[in-house]
Amino acid sequence: MTAPAPDDQAFAAAAARFLDGVADADDRERLRVELNASSARRRAYVQQARLHATLLGWCHQRRALIVDARTRRHRLRRVAVVAALAAAVLLALVLLRDTPPAQVQRGQALLADGRTLEPGAALPVDRPLIAGEPGPLVLHGHDGSQLRCTAGTRLALTAHRGRSWSLESGELHAVVAHADPDDPFIVVTPHARATVLGTTFRLRCQPAWSLLQVTQGRVACQTAHARLVL
Repeated sequence: MTAPAPDDQAFAAAAARFLDGVADADDRERLRVELNASSARRRAYVQQARLHATLLGWCHQRRALIVDARTRRHRLRRVAVVAALAAAVLLALVLLRDTPPAQVQRGQALLADGRTLEPGAALPVDRPLIAGEPGPLVLHGHDGSQLRCTAGTRLALTAHRGRSWSLESGELHAVVAHADPDDPFIVVTPHARATVLGTTFRLRCQPAWSLLQVTQGRVACQTAHARLVL
């Protein structure tokens, strides 16, 4: 049997402390980031919360053997319901929290309507933007990915999760947070499509061509004529 990965163990431990009511700020931040970034993490948390509620109910049931059965059964039902509701409310709060998919970390982003996005501003979806002078424009995704764009680069965020972009022209250097295969990081140019699970790469786009340079990890690049893994 394969042992869980260290990251999986750390996530499970943070979730357990939260369900036990002893989580600190670091645990809550880890849960918020990982639950927002990964559908697999969300499924794992729901399973763990259900197991926690089941074990809590079992403990109360054991106590009921030595005290009044009717009173303890009533209390057990209330505790199990409260635990299940608390887990559901936590999951809903994490999933529905108004966290921007990406925001400006450094530099300026110019929108077509003349507005300028300063550091800290959230990026709108499907709204082309231009990296302002003198550059670079640094964009930060809620999953931890980072895009560094040279001045004059034209691109747009095309998905609310912050892991899908279109690059019209210019150059970007990306450091992509690792994710499961169901949630890849995608950059589309007029000539190609780059699909990433976690790596570091540079992508340049000109009117007649696109150039992909992978400096760490692997990237699948697909054009109208071929598909390559770099």
